[in-house]
Amino acid sequence: MHEVLVPVVDDHDQRWVVNFLAQEHERDPVIVHLLSVQPRYSGHVRMFVDPALIHEAQEEDAQAQMKPMCEALSARGIPYHAHVVEGSTAEQIASYARTHDCRQIVIGPPRAGWSSERVLGSVNRQVEQLLRHAGRPCEVL
Repeated sequence: MHEVLVPVVDDHDQRWVVNFLAQEHERDPVIVHLLSVQPRYSGHVRMFVDPALIHEAQEEDAQAQMKPMCEALSARGIPYHAHVVEGSTAEQIASYARTHDCRQIVIGPPRAGWSSERVLGSVNRQVEQLLRHAGRPCEVL
């Protein structure tokens, strides 16, 4: 049984991810680390809003974001653990992969057009680059 990191990225094809994981799970059982990266609120917001309210809002957003993926994984009988972190998406994904020694990250293909990927770079490529620079190459799909 091996562990796979699956960040929930809104503009990526979650159906593709679940189908891929189901095929992997049939060959060699997997445990999925489902990861929701919530944006960090600015210092101005943090000055005026109770940190507990911010944390609560981020947890609610994360649960709503992960719900379809959790339901799909459960329906396919794929075990998972859900995690919520705060910060930059690519940086937090790479950090989580390094910390938990994940050798495979499954993000899936972006649903957005290729033009946004060309201008901004895909999350997949950003994560690969961060891990490569850290000396921890990892397969990012």
